Amino acid sequence: MPFLTSAVGNAKWAGATLATVLAQARPKKAGTEVVFIGTDAGGEVVRDVTFRSNFARSMSTAEAMDASNMLCYEMNGAPLPAANGFPLRLIAPGWYGLANVKWFETH
Repeated sequence: MPFLTSAVGNAKWAGATLATVLAQARPKKAGTEVVFIGTDAGGEVVRDVTFRSNFARSMSTAEAMDASNMLCYEMNGAPLPAANGFPLRLIAPGWYGLANVKWFETH
């Protein structure tokens, strides 16, 4: 099945811990969620109307501060390939790979 090619694998990820990035961003104390939005998008049909939306996931601010969450820009010692989320992707251990938001815009 061609759509399953490379669906499972192991990689060595490198990047910045999400906790470090969030600490530097200084989120508001009243904030309760961190939302991750990728540049990939699709259509969702609601009552015969198609809405275009970007792929996104969120986690609580407390969960986001877990030291194991990373914003990765390298895979196996090389720059992150486009197929794996270049320029930046989230790695959240315990989440299925498809739920780790990929293709972040960087500004």
